Amino acid sequence: MSKKLKIQVEQVYGMPIKYGNQCQQLSLAIFEQTGEYISFQTLRRFFGFIDKQKKPTVKTLNILAKYCGARHYEEFINGTKKLKKDNIGSLIYTIPLRKELDLNFHYACRNIAEYFYMNLNKLDENISFLASSKVAHEYLFERFPFIDHANNEIYRRALRAYAKNKDNNEAAVFVDSLLYLANFLKEGKPGKLPLSLSIKRLPTLHPFLQARLIGTYLIHLKGGKNDLISLAFDYAEKQNNVLANEFNFPFFNYMMADYFNKCKLYKESIKMIELVRNFNAHPTSWLETGYYETLELIYCIALQGNGEFKKAMEIFEKLDRLHFHFIFQKYFGIQYLNLKKKMKLNFDAKDQLELNHLYSETKFLNL
Repeated sequence: MSKKLKIQVEQVYGMPIKYGNQCQQLSLAIFEQTGEYISFQTLRRFFGFIDKQKKPTVKTLNILAKYCGARHYEEFINGTKKLKKDNIGSLIYTIPLRKELDLNFHYACRNIAEYFYMNLNKLDENISFLASSKVAHEYLFERFPFIDHANNEIYRRALRAYAKNKDNNEAAVFVDSLLYLANFLKEGKPGKLPLSLSIKRLPTLHPFLQARLIGTYLIHLKGGKNDLISLAFDYAEKQNNVLANEFNFPFFNYMMADYFNKCKLYKESIKMIELVRNFNAHPTSWLETGYYETLELIYCIALQGNGEFKKAMEIFEKLDRLHFHFIFQKYFGIQYLNLKKKMKLNFDAKDQLELNHLYSETKFLNL
């Protein structure tokens, strides 16, 4: 069974472990993913570079299993478990996928997603089932990614398990780009790019993932961003042609502007939003509350960063944090409070206390 675990560890890491010195980087990757440490020598031993006869400890196996998306080694070897019968998720995620316009089904799934967001221990109990459910793939992981929990060990394991079960390029890009951003916001510096995040995959991806991939490279590169910026606007133009016909929400521009702000490319962020800001007048019936409000917050941050203080203040004063979507209320809550602090708009000790609490909960220390 250790052989199967070795193969899975290599798949999650993104490349085969052929040389002992690769175990140094793998040790760091495991620590970033699980928060638990396995030494360079222990990994060399596990992969058979030294002490081939010595078996790995249960602790080592458990940490490696966590890295692969299971709660522990026993769950890894036993495979998928059934959803607990008393769990509220069983009411939804065993129903066949519904059509896009079935709003009742969408909102029911939204409520279940919020339940798991608020009760990560319940998500933890049912990771194996949820990661293997096609309904949960779309209506839990993809439609309602828990941005706020991207540095939480339980949610990271759930994402890894989802990517493993879905087993395609888009799932890998979705998970690895989200975790890369979370690591960046935690560490304050770019990390190593997983192999899944190859820019060559860009034309084959969904527009949401195209934004995630370009954004990942923007925060990864210290310089030489001009080609990426041009690429972002080229793809935005393609998406805007679709928006003009469908009056849909400009998700690509929304995410790209947020990444531009992370890189302090405020002029580019303003331009990206102003290309589509007129679409605010055309909300769709299925769109979740909070996206238009946070688009305005992103715009506000860019205006303030670009020195357009009066315009930024006018927009900021109209924002209502209560409308922020549950999946990113903390992520954008931090940005809201930081902007309030920079603009000196009655930022008080209570606000600072809340900001410190949000930093502690999300580990987005560099947001």
